[in-house]
Amino acid sequence: MLIPLLFLNAVTAVVGVVFATVAAVHPASLSYSPSPDRGERMYAWMHAAKAVPLGVLAASLPLALPGQATMFCLLGAALSQAVDAAVGWSRGSWGMTAVGAASAVVHVVTAVAVG
Repeated sequence: MLIPLLFLNAVTAVVGVVFATVAAVHPASLSYSPSPDRGERMYAWMHAAKAVPLGVLAASLPLALPGQATMFCLLGAALSQAVDAAVGWSRGSWGMTAVGAASAVVHVVTAVAVG
């Protein structure tokens, strides 16, 4: 049971890293703005600055170093994904809502399993 959960957790974390990277490189792809302004680009980079390292940690730590510290890292990643889901909900972006919520649940379940 733990191996498939660790794999699913890693996949959801990598998906978050990919989306954050895409948003940083091409902000219009996720902001739905035809021509993102400086503020949108700045927020895309700020999001990537948070999401990429956290996603890398959430994907790799449960495999390399299970324990309490990893549990807290995963809970932080879950909170971040839950906030992303809430933002998606507020914007009517059901894909962002569903992926963020599902990722948050996977991170919490993995945190409990490895903590």
